[in-house]
This record gives sequence, C-alpha cells and structure tokens, in this order.
Amino acid sequence: MKLLILSTLLFAHCTPMSVTCDNDYSCTVTQLAEHQVRHLVVHPFETVSNLKLRDTHLRVLVVSSLHPTLHQLSLERCQIDRLVVTADCTLSFLTLDKTIGSIQTLHGARLRHLFVSKSEIASLLPALVNLTALETIRLSKMHIPTFDFDLLRDMEKLFILELHYNHIEELKLSPNSTCCPNLTEIDLSFNRIATLDLALISSLKGLKRLRLSYNKIAQLNGTLELPHLLELNLASNRIKSIDLCAWNIGALMVLNVNNNQIDRMPNCIAKLQHLMNICIADNLLVEVDLALLAYPSLLHTDFSRNRITAVHNYHALSRDVCLMLEGNPIRNSTDACRGIEIN
Repeated sequence: MKLLILSTLLFAHCTPMSVTCDNDYSCTVTQLAEHQVRHLVVHPFETVSNLKLRDTHLRVLVVSSLHPTLHQLSLERCQIDRLVVTADCTLSFLTLDKTIGSIQTLHGARLRHLFVSKSEIASLLPALVNLTALETIRLSKMHIPTFDFDLLRDMEKLFILELHYNHIEELKLSPNSTCCPNLTEIDLSFNRIATLDLALISSLKGLKRLRLSYNKIAQLNGTLELPHLLELNLASNRIKSIDLCAWNIGALMVLNVNNNQIDRMPNCIAKLQHLMNICIADNLLVEVDLALLAYPSLLHTDFSRNRITAVHNYHALSRDVCLMLEGNPIRNSTDACRGIEIN
C-alpha cells in the first residue's frame, strides 16, 4: 500500500522514476526530478530515516530541506551540482558513491559519519572544516595527492579516519599544531606515500591503530611517540631497516612489516614486551634470534619466505607460540603452529 501511495505521488509528473522501500524506514528513489524533491518531505516519507537517491541529477540539494527525521542519506551515481549541508542539518550519515558535483557546508552541521567513494566532489576537503561533529571519515578511491591534517583540527569527536586508495603522496600538518585528540584509527593503505613524517604521526597522540600498507615508504626517520599504539601495519613498502630504540610504542601488540626489504631484525625489538603478533614474512632476513622475541604475550610469529639459514635459541619461545618459517633455506628443523620440533 505504501509503495502504491509513493507511486501516485511521484509518478504524477510522468517521469521515469522508481521508488522501492525495504521497510517503513528505508527507501531508494531512482531518477528523482527537480520538481519532485518537495514530495520527499510529506507523507508517506514522514517515517523514512534512510534514503538513497540513485541516478539523479539535481542543480541544488539542501540536505535540511528533506524530511527532518532523515537519519541517513546516500547518493549513488548522482550528479548534484551543489550539495548543501546547513547548520540545522540533523543528518547523521552521508554517503556519496560514484557521484559528481560540489559540496558546501556551514559551521555547526551535526553530521557524524561521512563516506565518499569513487566520486568527484569539488571543494570536498575544504568542506570538512565545518563538519566538526564528525566521528568517522572514509574517503576511498579518490584523487587526493596531499592530505592536510589541519582540516581536522577542530574535530574533537573524530574517532576513525580511513583514506585508502586515494593516490596520496604527502601528509601535512602545520608546525606546533595538534589534531584530533580522540582519533584512534588511521588507515592510509594503498596510497603513494614515499616519505613518512614520524613527527606528524606522533602528534596524533591517541592513535591505537596505524595502517600504512601498500605505499612506497623506504625509510622511517625520526622518533615515533605513540604510547597507546596497539597495531602498526607497514606491510608492502620498501623499508630496508627499522630502528625502534628511540620509539615510544611500548603498548604495541601487532607489528606487520611483511613484504619489505628488511635484512635484519628491527633494532631494540626486545623492548616491545606486549607484542602478540609479529609478521616479517617476504623480506630478506638471513638469520633470526628468537631470544629477542621471548615475550610472555607472544602468540604468533611469521618469518616465511625470507633467506633464513640460521635460527638461534628456539627454546626461548613457548611451545604455544606459532612459529612460521616456510619458504626459507633453513635445514634440520620443522615448524608448526602447535609447537616446535627440532630434529
């Protein structure tokens, strides 16, 4: 019955539009026309909280002009010449997928989650400045050569920042600036970062998870000061060595440096007493001293597909530790994740 009423309202102007509703709260509108936008604020849309617009071209869409109960708005394969997020906007989730146009934001907007993928949105990055209530930002498969953390300076509630597959080459933050005190997770995987500014990363004091896999990082210069960091993923870069001696990452539990060019164990790795999982597979190690990894918390180590010919101090590890050595030229030993056997 509800779908019939929607059809009566929206097809009255003989446009090739379709409306489908999964339930009383979620609807998808395809090929919405300019003159039909006003119908989205009247019955039977009054109870809809999740709305998706698909294959729609609008000159202007003011988000707050939609129904006040709207909680989530998704735009898929749309062209919105000017998308406006005003101060009185109560929308919590905004998703843009394969969409082109521009966005304008006004200070005070209460948007909490922003997801943008495979889209060309003019002024997207400057528009972030006014979205100070954001808790999650996910920008994916865009073209963002430089990402400036100054844009996030006033986002005290920002918790997760995902910026993967964006062709990012450079990260910036003004000197002596602070950013995002509650930011706990950053994903910068699958970009083009060659030089990593550890001082910039260290300014994000609350970080617990830092993912930088599949970039072009060759060196890690400076000191990393992240006392709450639990996970560090630097897999699939061009790193040749890691010196942890001056780093403050004592809470680290997961270290992944798979698929780099590392030819020796990271300096001072023994100081990471809380490590549970260390992955150094697909590197250039020739020997390993397991005494450096005799942590009481260690559960898993992966040294697969290196050039290891010697492993020292097997018995330093608990038999409960999973030790992986497959694909190395080492002889006279076998490894398994249920214990270690030495012939």
